[in-house]
Amino acid sequence: MRSKRTKGEAERREVANDYIIEPNAEELIANLIPTVLSQKLFTAAVDSNTSEHAARTLAMQVATDNANELIQDLTKQYNKSRQQAITNELLDIVGGSMK
Repeated sequence: MRSKRTKGEAERREVANDYIIEPNAEELIANLIPTVLSQKLFTAAVDSNTSEHAARTLAMQVATDNANELIQDLTKQYNKSRQQAITNELLDIVGGSMK
């Protein structure tokens, strides 16, 4: 019984691999190769453009973050300097009134 089952499976495999291609295989391949090559080149160009855009976006994000950090640091430095100047003026005013 196993030999019949094996023979039937082999016949099904042969039938499953028997394809009819219209137009013939050579003509189909001759038409598909330029299309596939064109699609591969287009995909490579689009991927290249996408990666360039992503790199520029990342660079701009890093630059923006650095600029914001620099603004915060300079603002703190300016406020400390201004506070120091105000404190010195108050000390001069208080010191001058005591004389």
